[in-house]
Amino acid sequence: MADDMRAVRAIALSEAIKSGTTDVLATAKSFLAFLNGDEDTQPEQEAKPAKVAKPTKAAKQEPKEEPEGPTKEQVGAAVEKLLDANKRKEAIALMGKYKATSVSSLDEKHYADFLEGAETILMAA
Repeated sequence: MADDMRAVRAIALSEAIKSGTTDVLATAKSFLAFLNGDEDTQPEQEAKPAKVAKPTKAAKQEPKEEPEGPTKEQVGAAVEKLLDANKRKEAIALMGKYKATSVSSLDEKHYADFLEGAETILMAA
């Protein structure tokens, strides 16, 4: 009996695949009803093909390129390394060198120099 059910399910699944995209939802509902044992369930009427939305101009645009050079996340990670190495005073002094009090207030043009300075401090530790 289990083999019979597998055969019937295989036939139902193959019919669902053959039906195409226009009535996939109706076929899926019918198939689910069959799997649940609702033998009296009749397949729904064929649905009209759904209109496919055209891609918008925004979707056609290529993704922005990643910025060159160090990122804010890398600077934040460097600060964390300094703090983990008990170099809080040095981290504050390095931020002050670029007139910043936090990673978010550090100007992007100073990221590379800051990372270099942080690496120098960590190497000396």
